[in-house]
Amino acid sequence: FVRSAAIAALAGLLPDQPDLQAAITAKLDDTDDRYGFVRSAAIAALAGLLPDQPDLQAAITAKLDDTDDRYGFVRSAAIAALAGLLPDQPDLQAAITAKLDDTEDRYGFVRRAAIAVLHPLFSQEAALIERLIPWLGCHFETNASMSETIRQQLASALAPLLTHDGWLIDVITLLDSTAWPARQGAAWTLINMPGGPPAHLLPRLKALLTDFRAEESWPQRLQVAEILLNHRSPDLNRRAIATAVAALDYATQPWYELPHSGTAVRRQAALILGQLDAVYFDAALFNRLRRVMEEDKSEEVRDAAYQALLRMAAAPRKAGE
Repeated sequence: FVRSAAIAALAGLLPDQPDLQAAITAKLDDTDDRYGFVRSAAIAALAGLLPDQPDLQAAITAKLDDTDDRYGFVRSAAIAALAGLLPDQPDLQAAITAKLDDTEDRYGFVRRAAIAVLHPLFSQEAALIERLIPWLGCHFETNASMSETIRQQLASALAPLLTHDGWLIDVITLLDSTAWPARQGAAWTLINMPGGPPAHLLPRLKALLTDFRAEESWPQRLQVAEILLNHRSPDLNRRAIATAVAALDYATQPWYELPHSGTAVRRQAALILGQLDAVYFDAALFNRLRRVMEEDKSEEVRDAAYQALLRMAAAPRKAGE
């Protein structure tokens, strides 16, 4: 805290003191900065000098991939500092857009910073709008209030642009999401449209007041699926399998970050599928679980998928397979 406070206090002197600027630039690589506060403060202090200093731009751009940034403070500070350069630097814009998929962003700070600097570019970048519409439903388990702030920011930025039919349809589609944050983000966007939402949508928006669906019901739904799995009714058995397979995708999107409950749901789904008494080998189901084993970011989920695969691999093949 002391070093970061000192850097902030000295920021106004940097334009006229090159030695001081060099000393603070050196703090970008402070190896004793465990939490990232010093590096973040250095980036913020140097931000005003970026337009005229390509070398400094490069140094701070490199901080977008700081491997010692455990909490995301350094990467998010770098994104904020580089915001003014985005309109004229498409490569930098692409680098920051890629941060929307930052799998190391445990607390959501990096993705929040990326959205904050990208949404002012909506009027220039149609592809960016399409990329960020799903983020109207963002939800970070570790920071619910930040998730709501992101949804509100995006809703305000997107609302004036919904004269484009394709984008309007994409937002309306979110009203049918089983996830409450997505329905809420879509409603905020439509309500903020110039002149208000289209008249035909008013009944659907009013209906949200009594719509209590939520993605958080997955554990209960999977309990029912487990009961119905291997049921003598083929239809009930298929529905149980379909429910468990759908749960394998729960909280895997970058805008829906649930490191604890999401992992628990996906693991539960894989364990349930491992109990399937298959009459014949199901290649599609086997390949879906193999993808989970190879790609899921949770070791617990990957292990559950592996155990399910071992059981499925022993199922008899149909003739000719």
